[in-house]
Formats: sequence, C-alpha cells, structure tokens
Amino acid sequence: MSVKTLSIVLFQNDVIVSVAEKHHKSVAQVVLRWLTQRGVVAIPKSIHRDRIIENLSIFDFTLSQRKWRRLHR
Repeated sequence: MSVKTLSIVLFQNDVIVSVAEKHHKSVAQVVLRWLTQRGVVAIPKSIHRDRIIENLSIFDFTLSQRKWRRLHR
C-alpha cells in the first residue's frame, strides 16, 4: 500500500474522524497523538506554517482507553 493510499484510508476512517470531531482536532492530530501514546516517534512533514503548528498541537488531549481500543480494531 502506498503512502498516498494509506493517507486516504486513514483520513476517511469513520472511527478516526469521529474521535477527531469529539476532540475538536484534525484527523492528522488524532493519528499523531495515537502514535505518540503508543511510544512511536512520528516525523510529520510539512512546509506550511499552519500545518506545522497543528502537528505540534497534540499534547493538550489524550485518547482514553475506550478510544484507544476503538483505534486498535
């Protein structure tokens, strides 16, 4: 699966979209937070100032155990 295809799959995933909406975050922020909580170092790439700031704004929320389990399915 290509990175582009994987991105499309993630950004259209109903569970991730739902979690993002409940936290008032973007899908990218939820994915980055999920990875961070799992101990995975993610290095997002962007040249756009707004997206760089958004990518760093993942430490003001956590994913509960319930949401954590939903993302693992």
